Amino acid sequence: MRNIIINTAPTPFGLSPVACDRYAELTGREPNVRTIARDDPTLVQILEELGTLKASAFLTNLTAVSVPSHANWVIEIEDGREKVILLEPLS
Repeated sequence: MRNIIINTAPTPFGLSPVACDRYAELTGREPNVRTIARDDPTLVQILEELGTLKASAFLTNLTAVSVPSHANWVIEIEDGREKVILLEPLS
């Protein structure tokens, strides 16, 4: 299994300043929330370390969703909230 980080609040995905600082500390670079991979192991680690309240930006609610390691997935937005959709394997 692997974790995908999504935002379940009806606001754009975002990291708190504390989470951004921790990401920079661990990776040596500032996070770009527009391009960061949602299954980035560092992002998952930060959410686990800080918890939802400390890792989430103002008005966001970051949550880890577990999916099978081999699964193909996408993040869709429904009513402003993100959810993980597992894709069917190609035949």
